[in-house]
Amino acid sequence: MTGAIAPQSPTSPNTEDNTMLNQNFQPNQFSDLVFEEECIKQRLFAYASGKRDGHIILYGDYGTGKSTAAKIIAETRCDDETAGFVDVIHARDASIEMERSLLRISNGFNIQQMMGINTPYAVIDEADQLSEINQHHLRAFMDNAIGCVILTTNHIHALDKGIKDRADEVEIKSLSPNAVCERASDILKAQGIVVEQSYLLRLLSTTSGSWRDVARALDDFIYSKV
Repeated sequence: MTGAIAPQSPTSPNTEDNTMLNQNFQPNQFSDLVFEEECIKQRLFAYASGKRDGHIILYGDYGTGKSTAAKIIAETRCDDETAGFVDVIHARDASIEMERSLLRISNGFNIQQMMGINTPYAVIDEADQLSEINQHHLRAFMDNAIGCVILTTNHIHALDKGIKDRADEVEIKSLSPNAVCERASDILKAQGIVVEQSYLLRLLSTTSGSWRDVARALDDFIYSKV
């Protein structure tokens, strides 16, 4: 998955963070997101645009952009003023004090509603890392909260069946070269590099379907042209 194209000069590979794509091309809005299946993009846009409400589970392989998509879906439902009140919590941190984490989400829901958001949202990343008892707490919270949660996981089998029953399960599949080619081409053009589609598809075919792997391949190619 990739993000908005903003032309910037290539940085040196010796900079502190040499994954240029991660710094310069992060998604900023829903239209920046890339999915393997168009039907999944349309389905999730229904949530992002407020046409559809409910808890969501985004699951799939590592590096397919689930966490980024979850955050953008939740924030897209808000305006610039309320987007800052969308909680994004990692399950590892929530597990330390689950009651406090759920209270934090609930408070965020209240603030969003006071600011005019009909159905507030929050994100719990890598929800499968929650313990069994904490998943039970989350399940009860999902039943009674005034808002909805978006959960991400690489291991949907590790989630409580009751949680899965309460949410729309959406599989985010690995990216094929064809799915990511157009966005990859735009990124290279933003760096002043134009390549034939056939060459770019061959380059992308060496990646694993993870956006992180795509980013590394494009970084390597860009650095080779510096």
